[in-house]
Amino acid sequence: MSVPSTPLEIHVYLQDGRVAKFAQNDATAIQKIVEHIQPNRLFAQHHLVLGGDQTMTAIQCSHIVRVDLVADNLPQWPFHHGVLDVKEISDDEFFQRYDPEHYANLFRQGAPAPGTPLVAFAEAELTSGERVFMELQVQAQERTPMDVGVLLQQIFSAAGLHARRRGGGVAILNPANIVRFTLYPGPQVLPPNAWHASRLPI
Repeated sequence: MSVPSTPLEIHVYLQDGRVAKFAQNDATAIQKIVEHIQPNRLFAQHHLVLGGDQTMTAIQCSHIVRVDLVADNLPQWPFHHGVLDVKEISDDEFFQRYDPEHYANLFRQGAPAPGTPLVAFAEAELTSGERVFMELQVQAQERTPMDVGVLLQQIFSAAGLHARRRGGGVAILNPANIVRFTLYPGPQVLPPNAWHASRLPI
């Protein structure tokens, strides 16, 4: 496991938009924190506890929308579901990089062969009102409508989803506080219970 650079900042974003920030400068303490973090399990606990020399703070995980770890050389935690990499991008970067016509042309040629590397995008709207845009490096997979339904269940029931954070570090989202999740482009098939309707521009 890589050794994070000092200092480490921890930003805890709450449902009402407030942010609680914490810091640690001791390399040994930082290493201990990082060794105990499993991004896909972070929000499985009832509360997150952070303590220093003078205070201890406990925050109910059900009220946390995201936790950012701000440091260099954080571990490269693995992704799942055929995802090779996820990085947070700005909304401007999303609108510059996502070209619907490119994907329409790509899929008119037929579904990419399984294992083909692709760039995709996702948008998560949190209960705080924040919209998080992400760029994903993925491997094409052949999925049935049932597979897509299971994938959505896995995303919303996960105990944490992480991405490389804009500006450095790692952002861990709490799926329990994601109110809307949009994939660009959407999968070629929809889950069996999907309503077939195109989204209108806002």
